[in-house]
Amino acid sequence: MPNSCFWQSSTGLALLDKIIAKRVPSWSTGLREGQKEAIVKVLDDEDVFWIAATGDGKSAAFQVPLLVHDEISQNPDLYPGINGRPKAVGVVIMPTKGLGCNIVTECQNLGISAFAYTHANVTQARKDNVDLVAQISCCEYSLVLVDPEHLKKSEWVRIARSPIFCSNLIYACAEDAHLIDKWGNPDFRPDFKYIGTYFRSRLPSSKSVIALSATVEPGNSTTAICQSLGFKHPFFHMLRGSNERPNTQFILEPLTHGAKGKVFPQLLPYLSTGRKTVIHCQDLETVYQVYVYLMQYLDGTNPDSLRRMRVYHSLCSDKYNKETQHLLKTDPLCQVGIATVALANGINVPSLLTSISIGTSQTFNQTWQEKGRVGRDPETIAQGVLLASPKKIAEAEKYIEACNKSLPPPHEMDLANALVLTEKICHIACINRIYQNPPVELTMPKPPPTSNTSKRWTLRDLKKEEREKLEPLLIQFGESVWRTESLNSPHQFLPKSSYFSTTIRNRLLDDFMHIVLLEYLTNHILEPNHWPFIESHGSTLYNLILSELIVIQGQRFRAHAQNKRKQKANKKWKEWEGSSDRDEVYSEEEVSESELLPSPTAPKRSALESLDVTNSPRP
Repeated sequence: MPNSCFWQSSTGLALLDKIIAKRVPSWSTGLREGQKEAIVKVLDDEDVFWIAATGDGKSAAFQVPLLVHDEISQNPDLYPGINGRPKAVGVVIMPTKGLGCNIVTECQNLGISAFAYTHANVTQARKDNVDLVAQISCCEYSLVLVDPEHLKKSEWVRIARSPIFCSNLIYACAEDAHLIDKWGNPDFRPDFKYIGTYFRSRLPSSKSVIALSATVEPGNSTTAICQSLGFKHPFFHMLRGSNERPNTQFILEPLTHGAKGKVFPQLLPYLSTGRKTVIHCQDLETVYQVYVYLMQYLDGTNPDSLRRMRVYHSLCSDKYNKETQHLLKTDPLCQVGIATVALANGINVPSLLTSISIGTSQTFNQTWQEKGRVGRDPETIAQGVLLASPKKIAEAEKYIEACNKSLPPPHEMDLANALVLTEKICHIACINRIYQNPPVELTMPKPPPTSNTSKRWTLRDLKKEEREKLEPLLIQFGESVWRTESLNSPHQFLPKSSYFSTTIRNRLLDDFMHIVLLEYLTNHILEPNHWPFIESHGSTLYNLILSELIVIQGQRFRAHAQNKRKQKANKKWKEWEGSSDRDEVYSEEEVSESELLPSPTAPKRSALESLDVTNSPRP
């Protein structure tokens, strides 16, 4: 490459757009800005942690770099001075075999050769006497998907030692990276904690490491994932976007019947609409109880009615689950999928419009992943329904009450789950607060209008043009706070907007002409909005406001003086027009500032100079 950050330059971005237009003409609008930001950093061999909503095209971060290298290596004359690896390969860690098969299909549609290193595929290869280690080591597949459990096997140690493989490797990616923290415990799948160790110890250190997720909460969860993958500031890029789903309605309903029961009447109103629906269950037993319950509502005289429902879980064969995904996408009669967590992470079935969760998951991250299976097409209106047991809601209320009183929680519970289950006003606003989606202000419930909604402009308010001039300065100040504080451990990994929120910026603009004292700025604006940087940046902000305040007052004074001159000139002109003597002609320029302001050359009495006058008695 011409330089280490070539792809992040304007030339590199233009070249990326050109290659995508050529290789993927079906993407008529090209790449989104968020996709470009991540992809160019991967092409420049930099580490990236990208958090964005489901459906935002995060898979492009590991698909597009392969297309770019393939295009350049096949047509070197079209891209002089730019090197492309002829056998570029990427490794993606997949949490479930269903997700692996889904990614393989998507890659094949883009012309990328991909292979899912699952137990079933490995077993089949052994039966066919195929040496998978040799094939992967020689880069016969551009993309290899593997689960964390296989990384510890001797086969993958041999693959990582292959010179051909290492020289053509361009990245290693952890898909659904939030599971590193949630699943990587000794009681479930401890090998998730091994992903970062394999990346950093077995693979070349110069290769890009990518982490992708839609549900990573700021704070401890983000820190744990970064530590596991070896992400350290300033040697990686944190790209945190909003994971809000604007086209998805979130509905919370108390369960009228037990989640472990045999009847589920709350499902029927949603299914009667005919919309394609996925029903998420917490275990296999519930999957089959729901299936049996819904069977009684099928038309027994019509054999096609059996096509209305499919089950999806890890005990089904890969072939059956893949067929279920295909039927949900293409068969108009296949309406309902009843699934476990196997259909909750990363699976892309664009036709699904309603997601119903029976019971709450251990973490809200899992629930929000389930809601991410629907509404993948932004032009559709989707529903995400959570049927929670009244007992869980009561437990959540007690948990939040204990937290508010700074008491020990009465039981163990996911805080995000408790917050959502006890929210009384707006669930989307609550979810945005949990994930600190920027900007939170757009979905926060607004207070009702006061009785006197009209506001007359006064000299103590900013004019429209003054406000438009000041807003970019405050935005620039917020950028400087973010660049400084995002490197400090107490405030790492927070969304960019949280360092200087839109709420604070608007409040500053509303009260700008009143901020003449630092105490007013601190007590009336910054502290009520819980800004954590008062000590480190409060004085800088005050100095910025004070300097601009002086400029505005000077501009207003000059404008006022000019207006007075015009008024006096107009008055004299009218007097001249009404008089018989019109020899004198007055113009605006003849009214000098000396008529409005004291002359700077007028004699002045020195300070404390005695006056040579005597006081005369009062009449």
